[in-house]
Amino acid sequence: MIASWLGEGLLHRALESAARRGLSLQASRFIGGLFERYCLDLARSAYPGDRPIGSGRVHGEQAYGPPKRRQMTSDVAIDLGVDLVLIEVVSARLTAEMQVFGNGELLEKNLERMLFKKLRQLARVTTDVLTGKALIPDVTPEQVQHVWPILVTAGELMQTELLWDQIDARMPAALRDARVAPLSVFDIGDYELLLALVADGRSLTDVLRRKAEGPFRRLEIARFAVDELHVEPNKRLPVIEERFREQWRETLATLDMHEEPDLDGGMPGP
Repeated sequence: MIASWLGEGLLHRALESAARRGLSLQASRFIGGLFERYCLDLARSAYPGDRPIGSGRVHGEQAYGPPKRRQMTSDVAIDLGVDLVLIEVVSARLTAEMQVFGNGELLEKNLERMLFKKLRQLARVTTDVLTGKALIPDVTPEQVQHVWPILVTAGELMQTELLWDQIDARMPAALRDARVAPLSVFDIGDYELLLALVADGRSLTDVLRRKAEGPFRRLEIARFAVDELHVEPNKRLPVIEERFREQWRETLATLDMHEEPDLDGGMPGP
C-alpha cells in the first residue's frame, strides 16, 4: 500500500490535481522530463565514471539541424564502439479510460501514443545518426556496425503475441536496415533489470541479442533472466537499492515506525 502510495498513487494524484487547475499539459511535460532524466541517470549508474571512447559512454539527447527545424537525438545513447545503443523514453501511459473501458479503438489510440509514434521517431534518429546528419559526441558513423534500438515505457506494458504482431506490422523501414539490430521494448521495470544485469558485469548487447534471437523475444526480460541467465527477477541496480533504503527510512520516520526494508523479499513487512 505504501509503495503504491509513493509511486503510481502520487503520480495519479498529481495529474488529477493538475487537471483541476487546467495544467495537464504542463504537468505531463514535467513528469515526462523527470522520467527521461531518471532513465539517463540509470544508464550512467550502470556505466559509471569517465570512460574511454567506445567503452560505454552515456550521452543524453543532442540537438541537430537548422535552428528553425531543430531536432533531437534519442533520450539516451550508449557508445560501445562498433555498437551504438539508442534508447527512446516514452512517458505516455495507458489512459484511465483505456484501463476501465478498454476496446479496440481506445487501444489503437493508446498504442499510437505509447509505441508507434516513438517507433517512427526512433527510426528517424537511427537514420540520421548512421548518415551523419545527427551527431553523438565521439561517435563516428562509419565505425558503427550495429545500432541497438530500445523503447522504454513509463507504464507497465504486457508483452504479448498480439502486441508484437502490431509492432512488427508497423516497424519502420529504417529499423529493418542491415545495420540495425532487432528492436527491444521494455517497461521501466524491465529497463531497470536490464541495467542491473549490465552493472553485474554482463554485456548489454549480448543480453539484447540473446533475448531477441531466442524464444523470449516477445516476452518480458524477467522471464529471460530467470530461465536463460538464471538470475532473480528482482535484481536491482545498486543506486536503486540505495535510493529505496533512503526513501523507506524517510517514510518510517514520517510514520514513526522502525524497520529496515526487505530488499530481497520485495515488500517490507508491516
